[in-house]
Formats: sequence, C-alpha cells, structure tokens
Amino acid sequence: MTTQVTATVANYLRTIFDLEEDRAEVRRARIAERTGNSKAAVAQMLRRMRDQGLLDFADERLVVPTRAGRDLGVALTRRHRLAERLLVDVVGLPRLQAHRVASGWELSMDEATEIQLMHLLRYPTTDAWGNPIPALWQLGFHDSPILLPGLPLSEAVRDAGPVRLSVQAFSEHLLNAESAVTRLIEAGIQPGATIVARRQGAAVCVSGNESVELPTQLTASIRVTLLGAADTDAQTH
Repeated sequence: MTTQVTATVANYLRTIFDLEEDRAEVRRARIAERTGNSKAAVAQMLRRMRDQGLLDFADERLVVPTRAGRDLGVALTRRHRLAERLLVDVVGLPRLQAHRVASGWELSMDEATEIQLMHLLRYPTTDAWGNPIPALWQLGFHDSPILLPGLPLSEAVRDAGPVRLSVQAFSEHLLNAESAVTRLIEAGIQPGATIVARRQGAAVCVSGNESVELPTQLTASIRVTLLGAADTDAQTH
C-alpha cells in the first residue's frame, strides 16, 4: 500500500485513528481540539477529504472514515510507531524525542521498509509507549491486540483510597502534551513503571519517584492495570 497523501491529510487520518483507538466519537470538535486547528479550518479540510473518498459524515458533526480512509490511517499509524521503535531501540533516543523525530517518517515509508523494520526490531507488537502497532497481519506477522491495554487511570482511581498500578501505555493524545509527559517521566511515571495513585479533589495525585497532580482529562490518556490497594503513605521507587 503506497501512501500518497499530504502531511495535513496524514495528520487528520492519524487523529481520526487515535480517537477511534481511544473509543471516542470522531466529531469535528474533537479533531479541532487534537489538531489545534479552528473548527472552520477542520470543517473545510474534512470536506476535502470526503471529496477524496477518505471519509463521510454520519450527521452534521460525526465523522466516519471510509474503508480507504481507515486503511490509510491504520498504515500511517503503524509506520509511525515502527519508526519510533527504531529510534528508541536501535538509535537510542529518549522516547519523547523519538516521538517528535518520527513525525512525518510515515509519509516516506512503504510496506517493504515496514517488513524490514519488523525483522530488525525482532517483531514488536507495541510502540515505545505501549500502544499496539496496528494491522501487523497486513505485513504477514502475528497481529497485536486491537484495543489499548489496561484501563484508563481515571477509571482505576474512582474511589478515594490509594491504589498500586502498573502503567501500560501513554496514548497518542497525551503525547501531544509534551510538557506534561516530560514532567511524568521526570517523576518516574511512564510505561513499565509501578505507581501509586489516588483521587485528590477534581484531580488525581500520581506517585512514582515523585508525586504529580494530574487534571482528569489527562488521566484518561494513561492506561494502567490494577495491582491492588496501597497504604496511605505508600511510595513507589
């Protein structure tokens, strides 16, 4: 499958894929929020993509990718996540830097390159942040899980008491908030880490090597598995 799209179209297709992966309705307002574009600019771009056969509208605001649009969004996401793994596993870049550098590589990558990367990287099924690399079966490999691992941090801390959690993944939406991700990593809160979290008013207090207070909207983008209750004064190292 050859990717013949502009960087802007690729960004929109990947944003639509990310929303579907987060199990959120793909609405114009959400696309505007995640791309940082005005609602008017988003509406205009989506109409162009509809004319290109990449998406359709279920109603005035709900966006539905066509088969061609979804397949292209999946391929672009898969290539970006493989590029990230290359930059982290082979080149040795820090994860957040790799995410930034890999942006746009998906436009110049073809399936033959993807297959070579899969062999070089020893057949990964997730990206550097724990997110599934989608549709590996299209390249002839065992597929990764379709859904994101674990459950959102916001759901894991519904009760007031502290809980021990294993961080499974940072979603693509969270990675766009670089300052927040940097602070989390500095505090030892990242995929693969064990943390303690508890409700604190309208926010969630998360403790790794240090404690960080997160707004609720960000906690939905951190995927965790529940390990059990934690002592009130528990700290994880």
